[in-house]
Amino acid sequence: MLYKFRTANINNICSLFHNELFFSHVDKFNDPFEFHFEIDMGLPHTNCRNTYYRNFKNFIGKVNLAHPNTIDDSLVNMIMSINEDKVDEVSKAVAFALKGMVRDRIEQLREQFKIFCMSKSNKHPLLWGHYADGLRGYCVGYDEEKLVEADKIGLLNVSYSNKPHQFKIDELLRGEFENKGREIFGVKLLEWQYEEEARLIVESESLFDNVIKAKNEALKEVIFGEKMDMKLIELVRNLLDGRRVSFFKALSNPENYTISITPLM
Repeated sequence: MLYKFRTANINNICSLFHNELFFSHVDKFNDPFEFHFEIDMGLPHTNCRNTYYRNFKNFIGKVNLAHPNTIDDSLVNMIMSINEDKVDEVSKAVAFALKGMVRDRIEQLREQFKIFCMSKSNKHPLLWGHYADGLRGYCVGYDEEKLVEADKIGLLNVSYSNKPHQFKIDELLRGEFENKGREIFGVKLLEWQYEEEARLIVESESLFDNVIKAKNEALKEVIFGEKMDMKLIELVRNLLDGRRVSFFKALSNPENYTISITPLM
């Protein structure tokens, strides 16, 4: 089960009723270090130098075809004709050009994809405090498998680190850019790990008005914060009547600073 925390307002309740998932550009997120990365230009160990040599020349050939102006033609010709014993010297000479090209391509990913953020937890106090208006809002539980049934939706389980995501140039040389490139959307600063975040990711061009409509059966439960307006709780229950959705209430436990989830009859 994956969870989305919401403030209780008419717009969000209407979206809940219509099964609308609103995807956002990464620049809209609240983490100031979102999408930060480094590029490691280090060469592989000597025992795999021959493989590096072949991959390096192959990669340069592809770059030259796809991005003719990225690397000077004379440099490309020199690279394509070098001997293996010169690969270190020449590869260092083009490292700056390659790094710039890779960085530009990664930046293109920023515009290529949009994200819908969720959590694997439904009871962390900070999630209720930050994203559900201090228990005045609600939390929606979705069936993970039903959400990602569509081919165009991918799922990223966020990992947490105390340093930026690192791209290794030798991995990119092996033609792994598209898969490795997506990873940058799933790395956050270590301090955010309490969120236990998972992200749905889609290509921006597949969205209409930044929205995807989930299947009715993807919606499994709604958890109301203990401070949510009773009139809005009844409105949600009436709107979802007959949809096989379970309802719960989130209660604060002051004696141990926890949140408990109990069925709502």
